[in-house]
Amino acid sequence: MSAISEKEAQEYYDTFFADETRDSNTEPLENGKKYNMYYGAYGITFRADENAVYYNGQKVRLFVDETDGWYPAFWVDETGTADLAVVRDSAGQITGIKSISKEEAQNYLKNTEADAGDRKKSYD
Repeated sequence: MSAISEKEAQEYYDTFFADETRDSNTEPLENGKKYNMYYGAYGITFRADENAVYYNGQKVRLFVDETDGWYPAFWVDETGTADLAVVRDSAGQITGIKSISKEEAQNYLKNTEADAGDRKKSYD
């Protein structure tokens, strides 16, 4: 395996993701496109002008999509009021969005803070 320069890596990245990085895309890829594409049918929308996620018009504080121990989506916005989780069936398909309790939301937040701490320790 040979190393490539940062410039070469960026060129490969730009070529590979060209469709996703066109100037016509006004939403951040990681946030808006993913939230609107995967969760829009269930009432979730990302508002790029506010950098905020909404659920049926209510600003989201915590949005969690957990599947098989990993998070395809995890959103935190302390200015929001709705705490939500994605509901999936046994095949892993999204079937809806549910409200979760403040206690459940705090557990998710604590777990992700612990994970972030573990990652930081591994880099120290």
